[in-house]
Amino acid sequence: QAISRDRDALGIDPAHLRETKTIARGLHRAGSTRAKRPRRSRRAATMAKTDATEPSPRKKAKTDASPRMEDHPLAKAVREALTCPITHQLVVCPVVAEDGNTYERDAIVTWLHEKKKMRSPITNAAMGDRLLDSRKARDLVAAAVHSGAVAEADAGAWHVSSARKMATGGLPGGLAGATEHLERAPKSRERELLLRAATLRADMAALVRDGNAADVIGVEAFLAGGFPLEGPKSAPSCDGLPLRAWRPDLVGRVVRVISDESELEELCDRCAPGADEEVGWNEDMAEMCGESFEIEEAFDDSCSYKLRLEPDTYMVPFDACILVREGADAAARG
Repeated sequence: QAISRDRDALGIDPAHLRETKTIARGLHRAGSTRAKRPRRSRRAATMAKTDATEPSPRKKAKTDASPRMEDHPLAKAVREALTCPITHQLVVCPVVAEDGNTYERDAIVTWLHEKKKMRSPITNAAMGDRLLDSRKARDLVAAAVHSGAVAEADAGAWHVSSARKMATGGLPGGLAGATEHLERAPKSRERELLLRAATLRADMAALVRDGNAADVIGVEAFLAGGFPLEGPKSAPSCDGLPLRAWRPDLVGRVVRVISDESELEELCDRCAPGADEEVGWNEDMAEMCGESFEIEEAFDDSCSYKLRLEPDTYMVPFDACILVREGADAAARG
C-alpha cells in the first residue's frame, strides 16, 4: 500500500512501469548470455582425463642405418684387386707384371731390380721384368674413390700420391691435374703445403713467360737460385723441372716431355728463349706428353731437340723437356 501511495504520489502509470521492467529484464538477459559448451558424458570426460595423463606416442628412431658403400662386398673385392701387394696402398701408376697381378710401378721395379728378386711377390714363382702399363686399373681406382667405395684416408693418400706424380711428369695432367687432386684430398698440413707449392710453381711459370715476352734477362736466374741464365751447361735441370737454358750438348741423353698438353702446344707455337724460329705444333705430339725419349739431334736455330715417336720424329723446344738421366736407353720410358 505504501508503494502504491508513493507510485501515485510520483504520478507513475502502473502499465508503463510493468513495460519498463519487462524491457530491463530483456536487456539483462541479453548482456549476460554466454556461449554454452556442449555437455559431455561422464565416460567421455573420464577418457579425456586418461588420455591427458598418457605420454604422446613418439616416432620410432631409425636404427637400420644404410650400409656404407665401402663396406659392400663388391667394393672390398675391387680394393683388394687394385691395392699393390708390396706397398699395400691403392695403385697410382699401375702396371701388370708377368705373374698377371697389378703392382705400383716404382715398387715392382725396385723389387725386381734393386733387390734382384726375379720372382713374383705373391706366388714366389720365377718371372721376368716385363711390365705393362694399366690405364684401366687407374681408371677403376679413380671410379672407386669418387663413388665412396674407398675409405677417406686411403682416398686422400691416393690423391696426394697422384698429385706428386703429375707434378714431376710421372703421370699426364700437369700442374692443373695435380692441383685438382690436392683439392679433392682431405684437409691436412701436407695438403696445404703442396697446394701452396703448386700455386707458387704456377706463378713462377707465369713470371718466366712474362719475362721472356718482355725480353727481360735474369728472371730465370733469380728463380733458379743463382744459376747463370746462359751457357750450355749453366742451368742443369732438376728432376721434374723443365730445362732452364738451351743445351745443345745433350744429344744421346734422355729427356721427358712435359705432361701438360696445352702447355706443350703453347711452347711449340712460340720461339723458345734464344731461338730464331718456333718448331710448330702437331696434334700427334700430344702422345709425347709425359713420355721419355733419347735426343737424336739438337737444332740451334729453334733451340729444340729431335725426338722419335715411332714412326715419326718431332722437334720439341728445350724448355718443354725434363732431363731424366744421362746415357740411358729410351726404350725404358719413365
